[in-house]
Amino acid sequence: MPAPHPPGFFDIETRTAKLTAMGDPLVKLNAQINWEAFRPDLARVHERERKSNAGAKPIDVVLMFKMLVLQHLYNSTGIFCSIFRQTPVRQKKINR
Repeated sequence: MPAPHPPGFFDIETRTAKLTAMGDPLVKLNAQINWEAFRPDLARVHERERKSNAGAKPIDVVLMFKMLVLQHLYNSTGIFCSIFRQTPVRQKKINR
């Protein structure tokens, strides 16, 4: 099986437009919820000092909260979050 090629210059924008036209729930959620209002509380809960800069960088607390909300809405498992984090089209839509 050949390796997948990286997305082209307009592939992500085209895919985003198609998802929005099909009624993507992320657009509706972002229109209704002020995600940044949760940042102070989430940062306080997630607050801890890193021992070193080694390893993967931490995920933004608001992005993690969005993933958990979607996981709950779709009643999915933790694999949803791992797949979601690797999908640039979905990340771009939820980070708006």
